Amino acid sequence: MKTLADLINDLFDTHRKPNGDRYTNTDVSTALNGAIDQSTLSLLRSGRNVNPGRLTLLHLCRFFQVSPSYFFPELTPPNHQPNAQAQGFAKVLLRGVQTFSPETQQKLFELLDSIAAEETSTDEESNEQ
Repeated sequence: MKTLADLINDLFDTHRKPNGDRYTNTDVSTALNGAIDQSTLSLLRSGRNVNPGRLTLLHLCRFFQVSPSYFFPELTPPNHQPNAQAQGFAKVLLRGVQTFSPETQQKLFELLDSIAAEETSTDEESNEQ
């Protein structure tokens, strides 16, 4: 199982600025209006703070646009656990998306949400039978 530091560093690795550069702790802190201090991010990313508060995780989820379940994959039902190939695909996809305009990114996220909703409804229908 990945550590919290691994998960947060993965977010920094896979989510990029529109120009393709990596976000820094300063970038994230500034974008969140100081809700998470740069030093807190440094402690989290280095593994020296392993128990952040709920709001800290919430702010990270909002900034990086991930579900709270990202930090608690063990709470995801087994049939929704992505396999290693899917996780690799997602990382490559996220890197590529960062090169697109914000409008195109939004369209892609909406498309993926739509596909995910279809998958969820299909899974629910299968479970009911």
